[in-house]
Amino acid sequence: MKSSFLPLITMLALLVLVYATTCWGDEKISPEPEQIAEQLRQRYAGIESLSFDFVQQTSGEMAGRSKRGAGRALFSSHGAQPRMRWDYDEPDYQVIISDGTTVSMYFAQLNQQIIAPVEQAQTDLLFSFFSGRTPLAESFLITDADDAVLSRLVSLPSLRVIRLQPLDPRTNISAVHLFITDEYLIERLVITDFFDTVTIIDIQGVLIDPLASEDEGAIAALFTFSPPEGTEIIYQ
Repeated sequence: MKSSFLPLITMLALLVLVYATTCWGDEKISPEPEQIAEQLRQRYAGIESLSFDFVQQTSGEMAGRSKRGAGRALFSSHGAQPRMRWDYDEPDYQVIISDGTTVSMYFAQLNQQIIAPVEQAQTDLLFSFFSGRTPLAESFLITDADDAVLSRLVSLPSLRVIRLQPLDPRTNISAVHLFITDEYLIERLVITDFFDTVTIIDIQGVLIDPLASEDEGAIAALFTFSPPEGTEIIYQ
C-alpha cells in the first residue's frame, strides 16, 4: 500500500503568533520560553479564524525517502468547539477535517475515509495551538530550542524559537519547535517523533479572520466533506 501522510496528521500541524520583548534601559532582554508561549496563546485567543498555505517535508529512517506535501489549512474558533481543515494537493489529494470532537481523514489515493475521536487522532494538540483556549503549559513542557534544530535550520535566523514537549504519554510526538516572527506569526514548525522522524512545515500566505463576514451556516459548510460514492468508510 502506498505510504500516505496519515502519520503526519498526528503531528501536523500547529502554527502560532507570539511577540515579547522587554527592555532594561537600552538593552533588550530576550523573553523566557514560557512568556513567549503565553503571549502566543493570548494572540490566538483573539483570532476567530485563520488560513494559510503550507509546504511539508518529512524525513527519517522510518519514513523512508524524503516526502513532500503541500496544500492549504483553515481554522475557526466560532462556536462551542474549534474546527480545522487541511486540504492536501500534494503528494495526492487528501482532506482532514475536525470539529473539535471527531476527525475525518479522506485519502483519494486509497479511496478511504477514516473517522476517529480527536483524542485518538491526537489533533487535540493542534487545537491547543490554534484556539488559544488553554495555556500551552497545561499540555507541554516549554523550554529553549534544541541546538541541533537551530544549527540545522539556519535559513531563518531572525525568528524566535521555542521547544514544546507534549505531557501526554500517549502521543508519539517527542518535541515540537515553533519558529516565530516579530509579527507574531509562526513561519515554521519542526515536529519530531519517537522514531526520529522529522516533519518540517513552512507557512506562508497567512490570513487573519478570513471568515469574519460569514454566518454560522457558511462556516459549518467549510468544515464538512462528503467523500465520493464508493469510498470505504473506516471508524476507529
